[in-house]
Amino acid sequence: MLDAEEARRLLRAERDHALQRREAAQAVLADELESTEVNPVTQHPGDNAAHVIDREVAQTSLEQAEADLAEVDAALARVADDSYGRCEVDGEPIDPERLRARPTARYCTVHQQQMEAQA
Repeated sequence: MLDAEEARRLLRAERDHALQRREAAQAVLADELESTEVNPVTQHPGDNAAHVIDREVAQTSLEQAEADLAEVDAALARVADDSYGRCEVDGEPIDPERLRARPTARYCTVHQQQMEAQA
């Protein structure tokens, strides 16, 4: 298992990345809102469609960044209560290499695959 300090370091890096993605998505949404407020009547319909797509992509990115931040917060809570690095299904340790690759992992590889197969 990873020690708590390494887990916190990895999770802080994940948090920083998610915050950057959230800020970028918020900036795109603000730019899109501003650009459509300029003069939506004179814009070409194709331009309007492009703006709609850009907004939808940015909104999806924002929602994913928010979800990732929630996962990081949950993982940090597991570090604090000493349950980090244990599979939530059977309590067995999660492979440290898996945690290094995906610090917010809640399940061992076997149980993660089972969950994905059921979805």
